[in-house]
Amino acid sequence: MMNIAVAVAFAAALILGAPLVGEVRAAIRSAFPADFTFIVGSMVAGTIGVTFLVACARVRSQRRLRFAILLAALALGAVFARLLSTGAPEVDVVERFHFVEYGLLTALFYRAWRNRADGSVFLLPLLAGVLVGTLDEWFQWFVPARVGEIRDVGLDAVASACGLLFAVGFGPPVRFSPVLGRGSRRRVCLLAAATTLAFAIFFQSVHLGYLVAGPETETFRSTYSAEDLLSVSRDRETKWREHPLVVPGLVSMEDHYLSEALWHIQRRNRAWTEQDISVAWHENRILETFFAPVLEVPSYLSHAGFRWPAAQRLDAESRSGRNHSLYVSDAEPYALYTWPKSIFWMMCFAVVAGLILLAREGHEGELV
Repeated sequence: MMNIAVAVAFAAALILGAPLVGEVRAAIRSAFPADFTFIVGSMVAGTIGVTFLVACARVRSQRRLRFAILLAALALGAVFARLLSTGAPEVDVVERFHFVEYGLLTALFYRAWRNRADGSVFLLPLLAGVLVGTLDEWFQWFVPARVGEIRDVGLDAVASACGLLFAVGFGPPVRFSPVLGRGSRRRVCLLAAATTLAFAIFFQSVHLGYLVAGPETETFRSTYSAEDLLSVSRDRETKWREHPLVVPGLVSMEDHYLSEALWHIQRRNRAWTEQDISVAWHENRILETFFAPVLEVPSYLSHAGFRWPAAQRLDAESRSGRNHSLYVSDAEPYALYTWPKSIFWMMCFAVVAGLILLAREGHEGELV
């Protein structure tokens, strides 16, 4: 019980401590802007290196097999770190720090369930790692300056697999049978159902949205419908006039309306810099129609707002030629899908119901 309590406590700290960890990283980046990547990268490399050496020193039996497993865990982690690399050193080094966190988390869950005598000794820690990763990324979606998306859940899942493999090399199961016992099947199915449900909630919050038609020929994806965008726009205009935007605190909720506005501001400004006037014009039309308060109201982001001066707007309009071809914005930084939510949830509930039925069969078999 103590081992599982430690693993759960670490999981809770990992999720709830995300804003604090982000602030610490920001402080390091601010204090050592030129050395941030080196500092965090050294922490990651040092942690992995020390852990590997300690694990090797503790191996006393089945040395070849266990060394091979430990090396395989490191190799798998290195390969996926390379494959999932974004090419931005600061982003990649933070993701590798996150990778180590989830490897350790899954190793703690494995230690808690190591005495199980069947396949659940591997499945339970892996599912626990994916569940915590999903909750973590969902929580980050609500935190200012943090980003949670499906790619990061995948990264957490890979880190969990590497951590599990490393933990197995460090301390193999006491006994093992590949066949799940009835009680184990129940536990695995219930945890898989909880993981599926958590992932579905996360996916709907972050990745399910709407295709919104703009004022002319523009279309763009948003987590809001067109009607909701206009309603929220009116609300924000009143609210921000009375209470101007200030720097969000450590404990605060992200304003996703503001975040989406910034997507289009950044896309508009990048297009203008690249002399792609047509794209800049369409993005500005989207902003003027659906995100006007962000353009007009001074904030910590811009004391003058983000509205184009009249001369620049007229210049863009004349140079774009009022292009009437269909424009599909690509401003969103991650995928937004316009799938029908009813069908999505029918499929999710079917999977969850199937897993619960399997768990019930395992429970009834255990009673018999």
